Amino acid sequence: MSKLYVAFLWHMHQPNYRDPVRGTYSMPWVRLHATKAYHDMIVLAGRFPEMRLTFNMVPSLMEQLEDYSRGAEDYELLLSRKPPAELTPDEKKILLTRFFWANRDTMIKPYPRYYELLQYRGLKGTRAEVDAAVGKFSAQDILDLQVFFNLGWFGFTLREEDPEIRKIIRKGRLFSSEERDLVLEKQHETVSGIIPLYRRAWEEGAVDITASAFYHPILPLLCDTSIAREGMPGCLLPKRRYRHPEDAVTQVRLGLEYFEEKLGRRPGGMWPSEGSVSPEALEIIRDSGVRWVATDEEILARSTRNYHRSRDLYYPWNAHGLSVFFRDRHLSDQIGFVYARNPATVAVDDFIGKLRHIAATSAQRPKCVSVILDGENAWETYPNSGKQFLETLYERLMAERDITPVSFGEYLERHPAERAVKSIFPGSWINGNYDTWMGDREEVDGWDVLKNARDALTAGEDALSPEARDEAWREIFKAEGSDWFWWYGDDHSSPNDPEFDRLFRAHLERVYHLLGQAPPREIMEPIIQFRVERAEVEPTGLLTPVIDGRTTTFYEWISAGWLPTAGPEGVMSGGASVITAIYYGFDLENLYFRFDPLKGEEPVDLSRWTLVLGIEAGEKYRIELNLGKPENFTVFRQTRDKWVRRTRKDSVAMGRIVELGIGFDDLDARPGMKLNFNVTFVEDGVERERWPKTGFISLAVPDETYQSRMWQV
Repeated sequence: MSKLYVAFLWHMHQPNYRDPVRGTYSMPWVRLHATKAYHDMIVLAGRFPEMRLTFNMVPSLMEQLEDYSRGAEDYELLLSRKPPAELTPDEKKILLTRFFWANRDTMIKPYPRYYELLQYRGLKGTRAEVDAAVGKFSAQDILDLQVFFNLGWFGFTLREEDPEIRKIIRKGRLFSSEERDLVLEKQHETVSGIIPLYRRAWEEGAVDITASAFYHPILPLLCDTSIAREGMPGCLLPKRRYRHPEDAVTQVRLGLEYFEEKLGRRPGGMWPSEGSVSPEALEIIRDSGVRWVATDEEILARSTRNYHRSRDLYYPWNAHGLSVFFRDRHLSDQIGFVYARNPATVAVDDFIGKLRHIAATSAQRPKCVSVILDGENAWETYPNSGKQFLETLYERLMAERDITPVSFGEYLERHPAERAVKSIFPGSWINGNYDTWMGDREEVDGWDVLKNARDALTAGEDALSPEARDEAWREIFKAEGSDWFWWYGDDHSSPNDPEFDRLFRAHLERVYHLLGQAPPREIMEPIIQFRVERAEVEPTGLLTPVIDGRTTTFYEWISAGWLPTAGPEGVMSGGASVITAIYYGFDLENLYFRFDPLKGEEPVDLSRWTLVLGIEAGEKYRIELNLGKPENFTVFRQTRDKWVRRTRKDSVAMGRIVELGIGFDDLDARPGMKLNFNVTFVEDGVERERWPKTGFISLAVPDETYQSRMWQV
C-alpha cells in the first residue's frame, strides 16, 4: 500500500444574527453551538495534536462570540433567565416551542426529565398542544425546562468534565433558580473562552487555522452574478446585474484583518465561503497574500480534461496563482450525513477501509485526501455529540502505519503542487454550481433588493458621517452573506426561514435609516411570498358585519375565518404582538376584516402604526390604513413594479376592534377566483408584524352557490 496523507478541515461558521434595527440577537445559534461543537472540537484537537487538524474560523462567527463575551443577549437567553412566575402567557408559549429546539434522540431523550417535559407539552408541538400545555406547566416545570434547553446544548467536555455540571445532571430534576443560573454562568464562561482556546492551540502548533471572507459571501457572485450561467445555462438572474468585485476585495481584506487581530497572525489558507470559486475570486484571494484554498472535487472535474478521480483528485493543483485542494466529497459527506446512524467502530472501520482503498491504487508520489465539512452541525445527530466517533477515528488514524494525518500547509511544504488548472470552473461544493444561491425567484429577488440598497448607499454616502458610512457599508456586507440566500428558494427549508428572510431585509432596512430615507416597500415585504398558509379556522358561511368598530352581536363574526396571533407564531424575535386575533369573511359583494387590538396593562399606542393588507387577486393590491387617522383607507394597485393609488374608501371603523370592508369589484375579483392576502403592521415605517409570517391566506371569491355548498359539507 502506498503512503497516504489525510487532511481534515472543520468549517466553523454562523451568519450575523444581530438585528440592526432592534439591536438584539435574532437567533441563539452562536451561543448554543459554542458550548457544544466549538468547545468540544478544539479541546479534543488539543488531546490529539498528531492529527494536525485544520479549523476554518469565519470572522462573522468570531465577531459574535466576542459580542456574547461582552454581554450580548438573544431572546432565548432572556427567557432562560426570567423567573417562571414572571413569564407572561405568550412568553410561556414561546418557551414551550423554542426550548425544544434540539435533536430529540441525541439531545433530549438522554435526559429523562427533558423528554418527560416534551411529552407533557406534546410531541408534535402544534399550536393546540402548546396552548393546552401553558396551563399545565408549573413554575417548577418551566424552571426545569430552562435548565435542560441550555444543558442539552452542552457538549461532552462540559457534561463529563465540569464537576458542577455533572452534579446537576445527576440530580436530573427539581432544579433551583441558583442551579439554572449556574448553567447559564458556565455557558457564558465557555462562550467567552472559545477564541482564546483556538488561538492558544494554534500558537502551540496543535492545530492550523484558516479563514473565510468576513461575512461569508459567495465571492464569485459578488464579482458578477451572471457567472452563475456558466454552470447553469439559462438560469434566472437578477433584473440588474450585481457586479462588485470591490466588495469581494473588501470582504476578504476585512476578514483577514479581523482574523489577525483576534488570533495573532494571518492564515496561510482559506476556505472560500461554500467552497465557491471562480477565476476572479481566486485572483482576489491570491492578491490578499493567502497561499492556498480548498473547494470541491466537482470543480476539479469540470476544470480539467479527461478527469480521472483516482489519478487527479488527491493532489493540490495550481490555479490562478494559488495552490488548490479538492475535497473528497464522498468521504466528507459520510461523516457529515451518514456515520451518525452507525456505531462508532463500524463507521470508523468503513472510513479507514475507504482510505486504504485509495492508498492501494498506484501513485507517482504520496496522495493527500482532503476531508472538508461543517464542523458543528453534524454532531447534533451523533450520540454523545460525536465523542466516541471522533476519538475512535483519531486513535485509529494515528495507529495506521501507512496513513498519516497532516495539515494542508504541511503537505504543500513537502509536496508542492505540480500540475496546473488553466482556468478554474466557477462553482461551489454543492453540485459544482451556484444553484443554492441563484436561479429561484426568491433568490434573484434577494439580489435585486440588495443591489437597490447598495446603489442607494453609493448615491447618498457622501452626506453621512464617517461612523454612519462605515456602519451602512457593514450592513451591506452582512446582507451579502451566503446564508440568507441559502434559505430562499425550494432547495433548503427550516422553521426559521421567515426569520432569516426578515433579518436579511433588516440589514438593508438599517442602510436606508442611516441614509435618512424611508425603506422602500420591497424591504418591508417578505421575499418569501409564494407559500400558501392555512388559517386556524376557515370561513364556514357568508357574513355581513356592521362596520362600527365593535362586536354588534355575538353572531356577527361567527362564520369568519380566524388567525390567532398570540403564542410562538405571534412574536418576531421576542416582540409582543399588537393584536390578539385577525378575523376575515365575506358576502357575495365584499371582503371583510376584523382586528382585535391587544388589551394589556399598558395598551399599545397605535397612533404611529399603519395596518397594511396585501391582496393578490389576479393583480396585486395594497390597502393602507393609518391607525392614527382611521376614518378611511387607501387602495393601491401594482402597475409595472410601482404602487399606484386607485381609490380611497371609508368603510372602516376603529373602536374596541378595527373593522374594514372592501368590495370585490375594487379588487377586480370575480366569483370563483382565488384570492390571497396577508396582514402587516408597520410602526413609523418599520415592519413589526406580518400574518401569516410567510406567504398568504388563500380563499375563493364566493358565488351564489357558496352558501348551499357550505351547508352540504
